[in-house]
Amino acid sequence: MLNKLPGWLRKALPTLILLALVVVASFTNWLPAGLHQSILDSLKDYGAKLVPLVGDLLVCALFLSIAHLLYSPLANGVCRALAKTGASNRGKVLVQRSLQYIYWGLAIFIAATLIAPDLLGKLFLGVSLFGAALALALQGMMKELISGALLQLMPKFEVGNYIEVVGIADAKGKVVDIDTLSTKVESPSGPIIIPNSKIWENPVKIVPPPPPPKSPLILPEGFKRKAPDA
Repeated sequence: MLNKLPGWLRKALPTLILLALVVVASFTNWLPAGLHQSILDSLKDYGAKLVPLVGDLLVCALFLSIAHLLYSPLANGVCRALAKTGASNRGKVLVQRSLQYIYWGLAIFIAATLIAPDLLGKLFLGVSLFGAALALALQGMMKELISGALLQLMPKFEVGNYIEVVGIADAKGKVVDIDTLSTKVESPSGPIIIPNSKIWENPVKIVPPPPPPKSPLILPEGFKRKAPDA
């Protein structure tokens, strides 16, 4: 018989049975008076604790609703401001995503503090200490990451340009890709991976592309190729 019931109903059946027992024990006299009074006292106690929580949840929902209303005009303003800059498309996307994560991260954190300020305060302290330790351990990577973001926002060159990084031997060739941590350059001797911090710290010259290689076949003066017979 139970197999004929929908799957969601079979999963919820134990909960519904327990809920029915609580209702019967609370509002009828079918069970002993001591059990009846004990359940009523427990429900009143939980209700007294839930009333302030419901108020906090309503304030939290109101705050998130206001944050949602403000997000669209703020995001459009950021897009218009980025459109006036010389940042690359990848840099614009990077800024938009970063500001989006920061905005909603702060909104959710502030909303959560309205519900459990003590717990969130301890959690924020632990996350801050962990983040500081992680940044200290990965300071080299953070340097490359920040340099890569700056190259995207204030580009010195574009993909496809031929560049020469002053102060770095053999750092000359065609820019193939500007990644988050490094830039790939195709040089005559092969591909070169240059850390973004080196490119940001050193002057970069945009040079003309190298001339095409000359043909090894040298024709004598006055020589004319015959057209093929039809």
